[in-house]
Amino acid sequence: MLISYLSIGIVYVFVICFFGGKWGKISSKSRKIHLGQKVTILVPFRNEKRNLPFIFDSIERLDSEGIEIIWIDDHSGDGSVLVIHELIHNIHSNNLHRIIDSVGIGKKEAIECGVKAASYGIVLTTDADCILPQNWIDQMLGPFADPQVQFVAGAVMNRYCETFFERFQQIEWASILMVTKISFDRQSPLMCSGANMGYRKSAFFEVNGYEGNRDVLSGDDEFLMKKIYRHYGADALVYLNNKEAMVLTEPMVSWKSLVSQRARWASKWKAHSIPHSVASFTPVLIQLFWVSSFGLPLAFGFEGLMCCIAVWGLKILGEYYSLKKVTDFYSMDLRFVDFGITSLLHPFYVLGVTLGILFGKISWKGRRADALVLR
Repeated sequence: MLISYLSIGIVYVFVICFFGGKWGKISSKSRKIHLGQKVTILVPFRNEKRNLPFIFDSIERLDSEGIEIIWIDDHSGDGSVLVIHELIHNIHSNNLHRIIDSVGIGKKEAIECGVKAASYGIVLTTDADCILPQNWIDQMLGPFADPQVQFVAGAVMNRYCETFFERFQQIEWASILMVTKISFDRQSPLMCSGANMGYRKSAFFEVNGYEGNRDVLSGDDEFLMKKIYRHYGADALVYLNNKEAMVLTEPMVSWKSLVSQRARWASKWKAHSIPHSVASFTPVLIQLFWVSSFGLPLAFGFEGLMCCIAVWGLKILGEYYSLKKVTDFYSMDLRFVDFGITSLLHPFYVLGVTLGILFGKISWKGRRADALVLR
């Protein structure tokens, strides 16, 4: 039994270090010139009164001008629409700001309304709680100079690292970015974020948008990406892991809100194929392995204690080596102790998210998941 635990721990460290060793290469497609393409930015929002001034200012500070920005209200009840109207009214802008109401319920419906209203052939999406890098437009449009490219995704990271909880989220985002990049490099993309994404308007309609998964609360990014991947092939998708294209987002303010958000993100597993759904629980099994290792001292005494310390030491060192490559790449100043504590807490956190998926009531800003089905 102890040999089995050590063997699994060694295999895990080998795999994650292998992934870490693959980090750092930037797609050559990101360096092409976009040749003055026009672009529409979609910003769906629901009850984002506090965040809207920041994303608005971020858009106005972009290097590019003559952008069309469509703000899509998803039935806000906090005065968000009035905030946007006031922001537009009080600024002299070289960009075209438009505000529209979503005719349906949910983020997917809001985005579909925005795509239909978009004037230009390239659509970029972000979220209302984000800050965009100044050169974002050029970075995202670059790959579209290749007519074969239909879809571009970029990195997302939470903005602050003042508390350990915020640093925990950054390290978790680093693991997401690593898996995302590896999957794109292997031409089998697994995930992306709608907070930093772009696609051709024609491709959106060619794959029928969100037809077939509108009733799933999350997945406005992943479902569309995989539809485009199946229709156009892997060469039609580009992932930008360079710092200049990275979008910053607000961190969650509590463990409860973080677990709830991640449970909502992961709740779409039921809408995938059976093999994909089964594969989605592989990380859960891995976390169960780590948690169960705490029982080794009770079962095997001193030898079990030494085995437990060894496998956790391997885990901490392996994750530090791999994820530190990602955080260093993005110039994030994180310490070994941050990675060590995160490594210890992460299995329990993942199991908490899993319980939230299986037994919790998934909701978003006061809207239950079944609200989409009952609309």
